[in-house]
Amino acid sequence: MPELKKIAKQIQPDLIIDHEPHGLETTIAARWLRRFCKSAIVGVNQVMGRGLLYDRSGPSLQQYAKNEQLDWPMDYTERDFAALVALGLHRENQSIVLTETSDGRLFRDEMQQILPKDLPIIGLNIGCGTPDAEQKRPDLDLLVMAFGRAYKESPYILLLTGAPNESFINKSFIDKYKVKWGNNAHIIDIAGRTSSTSLTGAIKLCDAFVSSDSGPYHMAVALGVPTLALFNFSSPEHYHSKAEIFLLHQSCCSITDEISTELTKILLRKAS
Repeated sequence: MPELKKIAKQIQPDLIIDHEPHGLETTIAARWLRRFCKSAIVGVNQVMGRGLLYDRSGPSLQQYAKNEQLDWPMDYTERDFAALVALGLHRENQSIVLTETSDGRLFRDEMQQILPKDLPIIGLNIGCGTPDAEQKRPDLDLLVMAFGRAYKESPYILLLTGAPNESFINKSFIDKYKVKWGNNAHIIDIAGRTSSTSLTGAIKLCDAFVSSDSGPYHMAVALGVPTLALFNFSSPEHYHSKAEIFLLHQSCCSITDEISTELTKILLRKAS
């Protein structure tokens, strides 16, 4: 809250947009900001009465999809516009694109100097290192099995991304992988070595990116990298139409085969 106060006083925004449809944390933050800049707030009226907390509000996500004649579940990037339609702003088929930053390009160039040039690269963001997000973390044994099977079909470099507090998860994965498959020399752990901006370069380095439901998943889609998203439970409002979605609560053997098969397809396309 003190940091938000500082930002509001410095920037004096004319408008505050709360894109988050669920929970009250962002709504409270938006109203706190408004105390120091007197700007209007726009949000999403996801549940009855929430629209009263904003100066203007767009419809719920489901109503937005119906109004815009979109399939449900709709693409994740559409949800921002559920708030923006309150201002008369419509998407009009605009793509949401993330570009590699200068920090990202520098990191990618540095990595390319040390990585083998004859092997494809798969990124894996196991993520969810914070206690409130642990429920989103994919089962490590399932990942070990899927990635090991794909490697047997077509060798590759596995790049493990993550924040500094997620390095222990990557280490657990590497240890389990070595026990199961013997060789883990092709796995490189860069957890804690990238910022949010240099991560763009790490993702662009990859021929495919696999991630839990987390920030890097959305970044990979926006960067145009083939993306496989792993969900422990159904969460339609977080799906991207340009990503392959895998629900991990299915039969372990079945979903392991599906993931490894999809990875193998990508690797074989790269090889050809």
